[in-house]
Amino acid sequence: MTSIVFTKSRDVFSGIIRWATRSRVSHVGVGFEIDGVHVVAHAYGVGGVQISRRSRFLSGRKLVAEFVVEERVSLKNVVETLGDRYDYESIVFFVPVIVFRWFGRKFKKPWVSSDAAVCSELVCRLHTTAFFGLDPETVTPQDLLVRCQSRLPRA
Repeated sequence: MTSIVFTKSRDVFSGIIRWATRSRVSHVGVGFEIDGVHVVAHAYGVGGVQISRRSRFLSGRKLVAEFVVEERVSLKNVVETLGDRYDYESIVFFVPVIVFRWFGRKFKKPWVSSDAAVCSELVCRLHTTAFFGLDPETVTPQDLLVRCQSRLPRA
């Protein structure tokens, strides 16, 4: 089973993300199994794109929601992104994206990084069918949560 896993934590960065995106979630990953071991692929500030055991991924985080995705994640695609750095520059450009959204406007980031990602961008790229039509460069965990709530069954 492949799933989209939404979490939040008590750290300051999580709080800022939830406040800015007006969301109850701050982090998202793709859950799946490798040889019977439950893992989550995600992009995180420390270590960039990585695969963590599910128990480690959830350590210090609260599971807010999880949705089943029929589209199986391509392990090849996950492996190709492993080690990509966390896209700190993208976080800076999320500020105008979010402010523009508050006023019902769109803002396109001035650059795209092919070797870096934030968590929601990674999930959107790995599940192209489930999130068709969403821009990976400006998608937030909240955007993915709304899409999942409207289209996918809960795990």
